[in-house]
Amino acid sequence: MLAPTIKSEGTTPTEKLLVELSDKSFFGLWSYPNVFTDEGKTSGVGIGKELCDLLVVFDKHVFIFSDKDIKFNSSKNQGVAWKRWFKKSVINSANQLFGAETWIKRFPDRIFLDKECQNPFPLDLSDSELKIHLIAVTSNIEEPIKSHFGGSSGTLFLLPSLNAQDCLETPFFTGDLYPNKTFVHVLDTSALKLLMKQLNTIVDFANYLLQKEYFLRTENVAVVAGEEELLAFYLSNPAADDGLSTLAHPAPKSDRALAIDTGVWEEYRESVEYQHKLKLNSDSHFWDMLINDFSNLILSGNVGLGQSQTFSTHETAIRLMAEESRFSRAILSQHYLDKLARVPSNHRSSAIVQSLSKKNKCFIFLFWPRHKNEGYEKYREERVSVAEAYSLSIKYHYPQIEQVVVIATEPKHAEGRSTDILCCEFDSVLTKVEREHVKGLMHEFSILTKHTMQQKSSLKSLQHIADKGKKIGRNDPCYCGSNKKYKKCCL
Repeated sequence: MLAPTIKSEGTTPTEKLLVELSDKSFFGLWSYPNVFTDEGKTSGVGIGKELCDLLVVFDKHVFIFSDKDIKFNSSKNQGVAWKRWFKKSVINSANQLFGAETWIKRFPDRIFLDKECQNPFPLDLSDSELKIHLIAVTSNIEEPIKSHFGGSSGTLFLLPSLNAQDCLETPFFTGDLYPNKTFVHVLDTSALKLLMKQLNTIVDFANYLLQKEYFLRTENVAVVAGEEELLAFYLSNPAADDGLSTLAHPAPKSDRALAIDTGVWEEYRESVEYQHKLKLNSDSHFWDMLINDFSNLILSGNVGLGQSQTFSTHETAIRLMAEESRFSRAILSQHYLDKLARVPSNHRSSAIVQSLSKKNKCFIFLFWPRHKNEGYEKYREERVSVAEAYSLSIKYHYPQIEQVVVIATEPKHAEGRSTDILCCEFDSVLTKVEREHVKGLMHEFSILTKHTMQQKSSLKSLQHIADKGKKIGRNDPCYCGSNKKYKKCCL
């Protein structure tokens, strides 16, 4: 039976800010502040030891955050003030991060949501192939940086050749602090806000950190004039089919070191690419809303028909939706809303859309009407059964598909609206007996007798979809067909 998940909300002001940022970007299902280990707690006596300030776990990605709110003493000599601030803010954070990393690898089942160590961490950390990201969050350094570097936005400069000891002698620079260990991303609060706003899915955020780590450790990079300049350099590079960008030296065979100067971010903000990015955020709002709503229901333990399922079962289904990039979410949202608008009231219909993140995954958007005088509980049970039949039918038609996510709801203008999400994972092809069974289901219930799968789209095709779309005003009828104004419905 699924029970509510009780999480901390952060204790200090900067921890609360960190929680707010992560919840907005990653949603609460994968973000857990102030988690504890049972180290030092024996025979039920005492309390646990805090592991980190924020732990975000998403599939094989683990983000460990350490937050230090240390004042920069501008009344002191700059060199002295910098050393004191850097030791307390960065080096101490790095030590905590390395300790948390070691604990997670050695004791993945000894992590808890509370200091009494009564509520186990709900996500699996036992995978030997976890990719761990270490993030040291600092504060109170923006104004000293601006004062030191005229024209800077106030984020720390990057000099990859500097290790931790070198940084102590180089005010307002950070680098590859411990080259033989996991890379530590040092982000002051302004840089963290910027990254989480611009890379506001776990997939986009993780890709940037991976690209940054590889770029700074392997490419010939001399200096980067702040995190925002590196972000602009990343976003300006052509994206792959999944919408994720890369970081690469523009002349990889050149011996000349690359320097990324100030002004790159401001130039990017004036570009057409940035306007398209803003449009992506707008167009993918619906997908975010679905993920957020279901995440909150799972955390509250209020999932209706799925109450008997485990936290892990529910998390897997929503994670398959959340692992789509910002670009992919915009395409999926467009397909869903377009189909919803075209399906007549009281008619059933479906759309099949291939995932951009995985070639062996697809989504089914199922619009299933409720019969007149049919009880709602019976209708929901029927819709879930039909959704299972649709997922089996996809496997029948497309044997290469291994993951199917069905999103089922009423057609437009329905009296009331709910949404069911069903995830089916296949580890092998259907047997002959199973194929005959599915064939009978498809014939009996006329499932996917005529269909096409929407294939992967390109950036250009999405821009075409977006450009032809009409902007919805606050007082216009909502696109979901509820007959309410947009401002009182899906907005």
